[in-house]
Amino acid sequence: MGLRLLTILCLFGTIFHSMSQAAPGETSPKVPLKNVSIVITQYVSHAALDAVRNGAMDRLEEYAKDKFNIVFNLTNASANLLVARQIAQKHASEAPDVIIAISTLSAQSVLSAVRGRVPLIFGAITDPEAAQITGDNVTGVTDKPPFKDQILFIQKLLPSLKNLAILYNPGEDNSRSAVAELTEILKELDLNLIAIAVTKSTDLPQAVRKATENAQAIFIANDNLIASSFESLIKIANAKKIPVFTSDIMLVERGAVGMRGIDYYSIGQQAGSQAYQILEGVPLEDIPVSHPKSLKLYLNQDAATITGISFSKALLKEADKVVKAPL
Repeated sequence: MGLRLLTILCLFGTIFHSMSQAAPGETSPKVPLKNVSIVITQYVSHAALDAVRNGAMDRLEEYAKDKFNIVFNLTNASANLLVARQIAQKHASEAPDVIIAISTLSAQSVLSAVRGRVPLIFGAITDPEAAQITGDNVTGVTDKPPFKDQILFIQKLLPSLKNLAILYNPGEDNSRSAVAELTEILKELDLNLIAIAVTKSTDLPQAVRKATENAQAIFIANDNLIASSFESLIKIANAKKIPVFTSDIMLVERGAVGMRGIDYYSIGQQAGSQAYQILEGVPLEDIPVSHPKSLKLYLNQDAATITGISFSKALLKEADKVVKAPL
């Protein structure tokens, strides 16, 4: 009896083993992908922030396709701070695997809501220290532009420049930080800074008219409020033949003259890589804050023509993109 039982057990073991092995020419059964949830939230929609979002998603999908099944939850506050805070509270209660917050106000809202319970990756923040977006469960990618090089770029195109107007939203920490740094840079270069605060989009037309009365050019540092209403700024400035420059090269396609600046899609890719590291179990304290790795030169030929600026052949050859945007 004992011998018969042993023989039956051995037979079943052999059958099970043979069934578990892939036949010649067949692939082994795929290991089920792990389901993960990633929130990507942004304060407002404009080209730069959208590029960060797309870069993060593309990088995550590229890296995770054989290991994770990622469910993305995309939210947008439509430039409303109260909505941004409500969105952050909602995401905190959902407890996703990672939250990617794009822009200063979104990241501040998420940081306050999650209180370290969910890994937070920020994107497109000029100065996370000044904005107090720090902590044990926070990392991300900054978008601090090379301001001095950008002002020198403007000077090269406008050798007679004396007064430069800067429009900014004082409600954004990144904008206040930018104005403080630009104040010192312009002083060093013997240029006059005309800083004009804009607290809501309906105030922008009046601010642009004021700028065109006193400045030879307008400069916009990374400011989400201004960027979201950029076309109205361009329309007024072009009518006065005042060139507009921006630290955000994505705005060149919407009417700015040109700039050498950060590639925001690349910032998104860096943020996506950081999120993937977290999914792989890398401790967040081992994922340092990173900075932009590449700059690109965008030029707008139509904007230059309207405002009386000429691009040299060498500059046009150097450009990564030359656009003729409808203005």
